[in-house]
Amino acid sequence: MTVITGVFSAVLAIGGFIGPSLGGALLDYVGYRKGTTVLLGLEIAISFLSIVHFLWNILCRRRDRSDDLVFIVAAD
Repeated sequence: MTVITGVFSAVLAIGGFIGPSLGGALLDYVGYRKGTTVLLGLEIAISFLSIVHFLWNILCRRRDRSDDLVFIVAAD
């Protein structure tokens, strides 16, 4: 367990260094306007997928519960 915690902490520290450094270099290369447009597109896509996943789970749970109720009523 201590090895996993150590690896997780090391990767977190490396990510804290590499993320802003690489992000800054890419932002200088691509430009601020294109960089923020890409980030906005990613956020919209992730939001859409999250909403679809949430609604899918709600609909599947309702369908599963209704099937159980039909089975219980039919068994009686």
